[in-house]
Amino acid sequence: MKFDSSSSSSLDRQLEGLDIRDFTSSWRDGLAFNALIHALRPGAIDLHRVIRMDVRERLEHAFNVAEQQLGIPRLIDAEGSFDDIFDLVMIVLIRC
Repeated sequence: MKFDSSSSSSLDRQLEGLDIRDFTSSWRDGLAFNALIHALRPGAIDLHRVIRMDVRERLEHAFNVAEQQLGIPRLIDAEGSFDDIFDLVMIVLIRC
């Protein structure tokens, strides 16, 4: 999955290179999780703000938005294992 954008803003250029190849290392920094939610519900995520967050903040933000905006129960916290993140991402994809 590649993030694709039709405009040329600075944010779009940063996300253009977002290349999700697996369900482990590609999700570690929280950016892909936020981008997935943004793709499903663009108004729910401010990617300009997300880009400036540290890793823990990005993950916390994605978990919170998934719960509040998509109705996906928070099953793990930002320190959860990456296997747990895979499970949560699959729930988001199936639910939406």
